[in-house]
Amino acid sequence: MLARDLTARPLNDDNRYLDATRRAYRRVFGDNVGKAVLADIAAFSRVMEPTYAANDPHQTAFNEGARSVALRIYAMLSMTAADAAAIADGWQRKQYDNPLGEDDE
Repeated sequence: MLARDLTARPLNDDNRYLDATRRAYRRVFGDNVGKAVLADIAAFSRVMEPTYAANDPHQTAFNEGARSVALRIYAMLSMTAADAAAIADGWQRKQYDNPLGEDDE
């Protein structure tokens, strides 16, 4: 139901809707677990790398699609791709052995 509701309204339709959606993104990605997921999304989506795959337009389209979804998430969080890459880099260095923290399971 929620997914249908989110896709049914254009984001520029209502500022209250956009504000509520941004708050929802911040709640989901705002804690340590959310940052671990953001780090994984940044790595998987290749936000700081070229998406072009030589001689393979389908792979290029797939890569660009993954990057597009990641950029949407970062935009809703008012982040840049560089911000996301910094989070990914920090998590890879700092949390490699225990990305969720000792208390999270």
